[in-house]
Amino acid sequence: MGRVLRKDAPLFLVFMPNLTPARALAIIGASARCVGRFRCHLGGLATSGKDEPPMTYVITTLCTREGDCVDVCPVNCIIPGHPEEEWPLFYIDPDICIDCGACVPVCPPEAIFPELDVPDEHEADTDLNRRFFQGGPGYQAGVTLYELGRTK
Repeated sequence: MGRVLRKDAPLFLVFMPNLTPARALAIIGASARCVGRFRCHLGGLATSGKDEPPMTYVITTLCTREGDCVDVCPVNCIIPGHPEEEWPLFYIDPDICIDCGACVPVCPPEAIFPELDVPDEHEADTDLNRRFFQGGPGYQAGVTLYELGRTK
């Protein structure tokens, strides 16, 4: 069974293995927007106010493709873009990311931000990350790089 990690009105943080957004809504019994598998923002107070699916973390154009974030990700959800001319960054899959934040402190150029904290000058990077997985190459980019003998 799950446990409530924090219960402050108007925000509940609930941790349960295999928690899905739909299940979180059923447990909480409120209107919520879930990010990743573990964080739900109730009442829209902490959301970005967009209709797009929520992101967990966003890698911005500050990314220098060093790959330290890939090395520490426990769920392998960070993929290098390929071809680099079209997809110059690394990208985080919001459906797989568990919102652990392990990638943030190891990023040398400090290019990774929680979605709600992305600086205004890098706001377009959120949409770029979303497009990489919704209409772009997604995981196929990583497969292509692997076949070329590259990891970055």
